[in-house]
Amino acid sequence: GMDTGPGETILAVAVLSILLTAPAGAWAIRWLGDRVLEEESIMKAVPDSPGIARSDLLEKLTVGDVLERDPTAVEVGERLQRVMFDFSQSPYSLCPVVDRYGRVVGIVRIRDVQPLLASQHTWGVLLADDAMTPLPAVIHTDNKLGDALGTLGSLHLEVLPVLDRETGALRGMLSAHAAEKNVEARVAEWLAQA
Repeated sequence: GMDTGPGETILAVAVLSILLTAPAGAWAIRWLGDRVLEEESIMKAVPDSPGIARSDLLEKLTVGDVLERDPTAVEVGERLQRVMFDFSQSPYSLCPVVDRYGRVVGIVRIRDVQPLLASQHTWGVLLADDAMTPLPAVIHTDNKLGDALGTLGSLHLEVLPVLDRETGALRGMLSAHAAEKNVEARVAEWLAQA
């Protein structure tokens, strides 16, 4: 039994005020935000886009940031026994061959050694040089990580030695799997901070 006129008036004024002030408020927020606020993000990505954050990381990181340092390597002239021992100590299916100055001259792949393993009496006579092949690609510590991972993918390799650009010395090993895990961890860390 109450009169609804004042309630309808209040409702009409509320709806009308929202319709009039919302567009003006949105415009004012956008205009002031562009002039007053600064972006503090290190990345160009927004927190809910890990794909963009990942691509930014692949552009910013170098191979030197994620490579495995102190890899197993054999010197030119090492006996096949030593090569096989080094394979047993390494998680990789290839081993860099270095000269006495530490410069990489080639690689020995486990698949290249397998035919030589057929007769054990040759192990003492064969050298790393006998099973060595040239490097299929050269990766340096200052290469962009995205480019280096692309090289590994195009060669269908999981790992390659990383060289110093100036000296050609072995600096480590780049594993596609380990690099991807490193990038994923950095993206997750960045997303947690954002």
